[in-house]
Amino acid sequence: MISPFMFDRGDEFECYAYDPEAPKALLAEAGYPDGFEVGMECPKIAT
Repeated sequence: MISPFMFDRGDEFECYAYDPEAPKALLAEAGYPDGFEVGMECPKIAT
């Protein structure tokens, strides 16, 4: 997301239309027709 309020050329960019099938097609093309799992770890910040 690029806001013209934060980036003076932000109004030159276009947003992609919502298409939930497009990333699925790209994943299949890349050899991951069923997607893949990603593990994420985040350290706890002491408060």
